Amino acid sequence: MNPYAELLDRADRDLPECGTIAAYTAHRRRGEQPCGPCRTVYNAYAREHTAAEPTRGRSADAARRIALDDHRRQRAELQATLAAEQGQP
Repeated sequence: MNPYAELLDRADRDLPECGTIAAYTAHRRRGEQPCGPCRTVYNAYAREHTAAEPTRGRSADAARRIALDDHRRQRAELQATLAAEQGQP
């Protein structure tokens, strides 16, 4: 008898409900392709997470480019504000 049979049986009983992040993770852990509802929920979660932290999970070069773009935008806004306070066009 397979020594892991009890663990496998227990794993099958304790499956989280599909359409949740936990179920997506369980699919992946078991080496399965996640089902449609699990994929949909995970993709939405990943989009929200990426939007909240735009540099997380990217290469160092991409993170630098994002930070530099933010810096340039902020600098341009500050220069425009200072020019408006001094009456310059």
